[in-house]
Amino acid sequence: MKAAALFSGIGGFCLGFERQGIKTQWALELNQHAVETYRANVSTPRIIQKDIREVSVAGDDLEPVDVLHAGFPCTNGW
Repeated sequence: MKAAALFSGIGGFCLGFERQGIKTQWALELNQHAVETYRANVSTPRIIQKDIREVSVAGDDLEPVDVLHAGFPCTNGW
């Protein structure tokens, strides 16, 4: 089973999915510090550092997945 993550943060949800055998194919996160931590913790092949409002399936060449999950977006100016 393949998954993708929106508002992936430091990868907590993705790490949990990974430990259950569900591979995250791509993740989306805007915050640079979160992306750096995510890369250190999770083996996702692709993490996109971009505002979700600027993402498109075709334009960003997003692979189809079975599960799309989302964290809670930070709204404190990150």
